[in-house]
Amino acid sequence: MFLNKSPLENPVYLCTVNSEFEADLIDSKLNSEKIRTNRLYEEGNRYMETIMGQTVSYPIKIFVSEKDFEDAKNIILPVDLDDCDLL
Repeated sequence: MFLNKSPLENPVYLCTVNSEFEADLIDSKLNSEKIRTNRLYEEGNRYMETIMGQTVSYPIKIFVSEKDFEDAKNIILPVDLDDCDLL
């Protein structure tokens, strides 16, 4: 089930995270670039969060709109600092 916001137009799977904290970080980063996200919680994950106080049991899948997929992928892609020119 999608939990937040209205459904995305042509949702595409972006990534899977293991905690609500990680999902919030990715959401925040993408939302700051005007890219909307939706989350898919597996196996009653939200109920476990309510009872235990954190999401630890099941992964959270993050989806973005098809038109935003390439931008979103590039935004969350890790960059090796050894490949960067430091000032």
